Amino acid sequence: METPDHHSASDQDQQTAVEYCDNCQHDISGSEAKFCPKCGYPARGTSAEQDNFRRALKLKKDVVADAKKKIKRVKVMLYILGAINVLVGLVIALADAIPDAMIVGIGAIIVGGVMFACSTWVEKNPVSGILVAFSVYMLLIIANAILEPASIYRGIIFKIIIIGVFIKGIKSAYDYREYSKKLEEHAA
Repeated sequence: METPDHHSASDQDQQTAVEYCDNCQHDISGSEAKFCPKCGYPARGTSAEQDNFRRALKLKKDVVADAKKKIKRVKVMLYILGAINVLVGLVIALADAIPDAMIVGIGAIIVGGVMFACSTWVEKNPVSGILVAFSVYMLLIIANAILEPASIYRGIIFKIIIIGVFIKGIKSAYDYREYSKKLEEHAA
């Protein structure tokens, strides 16, 4: 009969001790590396390094949260623009006061539909959805200015506000994409 190999209790504890990363709970027992191979957390670093990592992670989370708020503002604006275009399109299409009212009305309804579609698209891909909606909006402003140059000054404050929201939304969408990727790397 074989006799079992006797080791001291402390030897067995050292062999079976499992160590996990404080940030992502990845098993780092077999590694002597200073940083977690999964998330980059300085598991064996100084407390200052660990605090710096946590601060940087919090900053990234804050940027993503702020970007989400700004993207939501763009979505609301797209819904409003869509609704305004559809309503104006219906009124124009049903009125006979304007030459080619039906064509103009249907065009406005289509633009409203595009704005609604872009607001849905923003959920899946904020950058593309906002860029397409912004492009459509700018093309409409340019087309109106070409057809009727005086239209560029009508509602200028409203147009500037909308363009500002679009620009902030585009920047936020890029920030959201960039920092979301970084957070995935440091996922808990």
